[in-house]
Amino acid sequence: MQKPVAEKADVALTREDLIARAEGLIPVLAARSAECEKARSAPAATIRDFIDLGLLRVCQPARYGGYELGYDVLCEISQTLARGCGSQAWVHMVLADNPLKLSAFSLEAQDEVWGVNSAAKICVAVAAVGKATRAKGGVVWNAVHGFSSGIDHADWVICGGHIHEDGKAPEGCFALIPTKDVEIIDDWHAVGLAGTGSKSFAVKDVFVPAHRVLSKTDYDNGTSPGTL
Repeated sequence: MQKPVAEKADVALTREDLIARAEGLIPVLAARSAECEKARSAPAATIRDFIDLGLLRVCQPARYGGYELGYDVLCEISQTLARGCGSQAWVHMVLADNPLKLSAFSLEAQDEVWGVNSAAKICVAVAAVGKATRAKGGVVWNAVHGFSSGIDHADWVICGGHIHEDGKAPEGCFALIPTKDVEIIDDWHAVGLAGTGSKSFAVKDVFVPAHRVLSKTDYDNGTSPGTL
């Protein structure tokens, strides 16, 4: 089954280009849907198609080869892909949405991810279950995070939690951690969107440098480093 040929990452695609490419993938995803459901994870070939066709760069900053299109375009693409397979479309939505979250972090953090690999894939677990303690130059993070869709394919995860210090109220924050430093827990046995692979993962005594820690207050207020 022939698929569209991918453009280079530095070619800015339009909404129309991306929707057309998504439409071309509908029969491809449909043909893989049974495999996706059985594996409880999106096929690696599907993730490769998303990357090659530029479908994960919708909202990525232009400085890293992204298209800086609106969230409405991202939703249109995911809705189009869902005509082929809901699970694979959900994973697209997650992997294409999370560049917006990384864009709120410091430029140093963005460079550490996209400066090394502009096609790096990011998953999230935003529920604030992480416990961080201050350490020289950053924090030490511990938690078991859940429902991280597409984590089998992620290079990085963004985790929600709090920094705990004696005598102070816990401070809400997010931590950016490479997936090589987490343990994926194979616990996603769902009916319906089984193929999203929304597994848990554990973080045990992982040091996170300060430039990869983001204040939740700043994020919520639109005053985070990347936003500024």
